[in-house]
Amino acid sequence: MPKQRTSKVARRLRLSPHDRRMQLLDCAGRIVLDHGLSKFTIDALATEAEVSVPLVYKYFDTRIEILQALLVREAGRLNALLKERLEDLEDYDQFVRTFVKINFDGVRTGSLLSVLFSQPDVRSGLNAADIEWVSESLVRRTAKHYGLTTALAIKMLHMASAASRAAAKQFGRTGGDQNQEIDRTVTFITGALRAVGEIAP
Repeated sequence: MPKQRTSKVARRLRLSPHDRRMQLLDCAGRIVLDHGLSKFTIDALATEAEVSVPLVYKYFDTRIEILQALLVREAGRLNALLKERLEDLEDYDQFVRTFVKINFDGVRTGSLLSVLFSQPDVRSGLNAADIEWVSESLVRRTAKHYGLTTALAIKMLHMASAASRAAAKQFGRTGGDQNQEIDRTVTFITGALRAVGEIAP
């Protein structure tokens, strides 16, 4: 009697709902990174995941909902990673360096978070609580380290973040020694924060 073959799709049907959802998000991330947001469709996702289009719709109603869920998941993972790395880090320059390095690594690898976060309709699905710990921790540490008010620390960190992203983009265009460029960016940011702290009332 010939053996019955089990198809890939049949095996995948045994995934739990959580695992299926994660598999679809994994495939969505690959499409976005490999082909760009413009090529990301429900049909493309079904093909990449080797499932039917109706199965995708069982988990997500729209293309935007998938991208929003992907952003929330990736932001949550980054938040957890940063919390682990930063919780016991006492040196403020190293604290800043961790954030700057994320910008540089994102430019080098094609950061999924950066791509998703650049889209307002996708970003609108990200609850502030998903990145709350990182923001609060950075503001609190900055205010304490340089003697700034919370409001001034927030304002300065917005500028520091813009400087870090700009430096990372420049590095992406011109290349060079990544560690050296990160060191320069950290020096620029901490120097500016120190100067503001010295003149702040």
